Amino acid sequence: MDFNGKRIYKSKKIIKKMLEDDSKIKKSNLGFYLPFIIILMAGFFLLSVFRPPGASPDQFSLKIEGLSVELEELEARLGVLEANVANMSSTIRGLNFSSRYSELESLILANHDRSLWEIATLQEDFDDLREGLLKISHDWSQLENDDDGAGEFSIASLFESVVSIQVASFSDGEAYVSKGSGFIYSENGNIVTSYHVVENEAWGIEVVFNDGSISEGSLVAYDDDYDIALLKVKPHKALTPVSFGNSSKVTVGEPVAVVGNPFGYGSTLTTGIVSQTQRTLSMDEKYLIPGIIQFDAAANYGNSGGLLFNWEGQVIGMVAADVNPMYGEGVNFAVPSNILRYVLPVVLEDGRFRHPYIGIVMKPVSLKVMEAMYLNSTDGVLIVEVFDDSPAKAAGLRGGSESIRYILESTKIGGDVILRIDDEPIYDMEDLGSFIDEHRSPGDQVSIQILRNGRKKTVSLVLGERPSS
Repeated sequence: MDFNGKRIYKSKKIIKKMLEDDSKIKKSNLGFYLPFIIILMAGFFLLSVFRPPGASPDQFSLKIEGLSVELEELEARLGVLEANVANMSSTIRGLNFSSRYSELESLILANHDRSLWEIATLQEDFDDLREGLLKISHDWSQLENDDDGAGEFSIASLFESVVSIQVASFSDGEAYVSKGSGFIYSENGNIVTSYHVVENEAWGIEVVFNDGSISEGSLVAYDDDYDIALLKVKPHKALTPVSFGNSSKVTVGEPVAVVGNPFGYGSTLTTGIVSQTQRTLSMDEKYLIPGIIQFDAAANYGNSGGLLFNWEGQVIGMVAADVNPMYGEGVNFAVPSNILRYVLPVVLEDGRFRHPYIGIVMKPVSLKVMEAMYLNSTDGVLIVEVFDDSPAKAAGLRGGSESIRYILESTKIGGDVILRIDDEPIYDMEDLGSFIDEHRSPGDQVSIQILRNGRKKTVSLVLGERPSS
């Protein structure tokens, strides 16, 4: 029997002896021994817990020593934490809040001084801009009113680039001479004019330059949808091509000048302002020309093909047509320079321009259409009809199904309403025409967002090539 067994056996004998003696004691004295018995049994229980059976006194001592080591490690960690807290407290006490406040105050004052300097700089820039505007206004007034030749060089350079065009034509059984204007596109003899000026050419085309010299011209390419024609002459002198401006930057009220040959009178200058931008124009009931510039400078028969300049001498448009005087005066139109800039290189190289084509008849969303179709706004373009064998038909776009009449017009409602093409919002027909013509080509795939039966839907469409008219 091991050490633990001996002690347990001895304890059992003591308890047995106490119980035997207890039988001889009155029950009233049992309470005197009961606490001692409980304490003794608890001690044996704890001894059995901390010293499992079979453990030697040395092993029990080793466990006690291990607990002592862990206690020492915990005391060491506690010491480190106390040291850290002491350092933090010392650091906090060492902070100089007064110094920090002074730094912040200096920073605020520096920013204030910088703001004052920036305001002063902006004021100087504003004064410079105002002086520049006053100078432009003065130069414009001087050009219109002075007779001492101020600005003459600029005007003369405009005349050098504009030509007069005379065409021996034949139409409806009658021979006649049509007259128009044109401009020098390149130094090697490329001349541009309006297609309607030369479309009935029968016996020849004469190009008259500013110095009075005449060259025979030939029609080499054209685009009747945009009313653009490209002629070719043999240069007899150094030619001065025009310089194009950006028509997308033209603003309403901007002063402009027209140089052309009204009624065959060469080198004629008229001035005015831009009346409106982003008009659409249909030549002879053909396709709409987007982005048209409306202006009020005088333009008459013979000005077609002439040029609309800004006051920096840049071409912003080619005169296209005028409104019949019986309907109004001072309402004239020009094909924007941006169309000329991207169409002419293609026509010059390929002989024609391939227009992108959707294949729909469209109408603006009027208030009447909005009410009849229960729409929330007049934004977008209503599809009235979808042509057979068109990209629109292949994409599943739908035209109108119910006719309505409003004012003096009638249309079909119930068709799809085009809201966006790719990432471009479409608010009206001018937006749609300009975006497709200026930024997409036949064969391009576009994503079209439509409104159908009150719900938005997106369809993919591959643009075709516009059929020749």
